[in-house]
Amino acid sequence: MEIENVVLANWEYFTSGEKMDKIKTGKWMIFFDFFDARDVIRSYCEKSVVEEIVSTAKLSSMPNKDGNGVACFFLEIDDLDRHKKIINFLIENNLIPKKKNGDYYNLSFKLDEQTRNNEYNESFKSVLKLEELIDLRTGEWKQ
Repeated sequence: MEIENVVLANWEYFTSGEKMDKIKTGKWMIFFDFFDARDVIRSYCEKSVVEEIVSTAKLSSMPNKDGNGVACFFLEIDDLDRHKKIINFLIENNLIPKKKNGDYYNLSFKLDEQTRNNEYNESFKSVLKLEELIDLRTGEWKQ
């Protein structure tokens, strides 16, 4: 599959060009140590698009003030097949962090509309949490 790679000041994108519904589009976000993991995370972003797991992925081109970066994997909120594909991909590649007790962190899916509305930290209320899809202890699907 032919994908487009775009590098901007703050973001690097990989996209197949597939159109998504602006209202339904959102992302699963993975935070990482920019200096230790950016090259590895970049390869996973590219792979996720090449393998048609998601149609678009992006990652930070620059670290934040704490030296961290973020990778975003985009899909429509009601596309259960793609949620399964990307979450399985993230689990298989150890990209979802685990707590000390071994449980997966309960990641939040964030709609792009929420980002456009500047919903961050306390003002952000997730419309979909990882625990609604998988057992956080085992990683097994609930549906």
